[in-house]
Amino acid sequence: QPVTTTSRLNYQNNTNTFNVSFYYKWIGSYTPQQYDDGQYIYGEKVYSYALSNIKFSYNLFNNCKLALNIDNIGDYANRIYGPFVGRQYTIQLSTSIK
Repeated sequence: QPVTTTSRLNYQNNTNTFNVSFYYKWIGSYTPQQYDDGQYIYGEKVYSYALSNIKFSYNLFNNCKLALNIDNIGDYANRIYGPFVGRQYTIQLSTSIK
């Protein structure tokens, strides 16, 4: 297993209408290996990399919330070991019924 570190920063304004969340993960370099038929097979070295995500959310009304997520801001992808998908954008509109 490679060495990893993670951190998260959150901000919320005084009226609780706007929130920002930032997530950061660093993965150290490693050499992947598989066990096959009594022996280890080593893959190519994967060098250290970082992944970061950010989420903005805004309360439009008392029961309606709008959020924008950007995952994998640095657009890192590794087709063999993952993450397999680069940067992703998501817009979310949610409501609660009372």
